[in-house]
Amino acid sequence: MRILLLVFALLSPTAAHAAEKPTLDVNYSVKEGAVYIDCRLHNFSFVRDDENKGVLKITIDDKKTIFIEQAAFVIRGLKGGEHKVQIEVMKNEKNSYGVEKEISFQVEEEKEQEPITE
Repeated sequence: MRILLLVFALLSPTAAHAAEKPTLDVNYSVKEGAVYIDCRLHNFSFVRDDENKGVLKITIDDKKTIFIEQAAFVIRGLKGGEHKVQIEVMKNEKNSYGVEKEISFQVEEEKEQEPITE
C-alpha cells in the first residue's frame, strides 16, 4: 500500500510540474506597425513567492530591455525595417530559467499619404 501511495505522489501533476523546466512557444503578428506577441508558457507562473516572482524579460533589437508579468503584449512605435525581439523566461528579474525564444520580423515603412480633397 505504501508503494502505491509513493508512486501516486511521484506521478501527481504537482510533483511533476515542480521539477519540470518551463517551456515557451511564441506566436506573433505584425499589423500597421505594431507587433502582437502571444507567449504560450507551460510549467511557469507569474505568481511566485516573494523571492521568485515569474517574469518575462523582453529585449528589443539588443537595445531596450523590459520585464513584464503577462503572456500577451503589444510592441508599438518601431520604425520601418527589420527587428528582433528576444523573450526569456525568468524566475525573477535576476535569475533565468535558461528558456528563451527569439523572433525576427519586418515592419513596413509608413507611406506618406496624399492629402484628400473632396
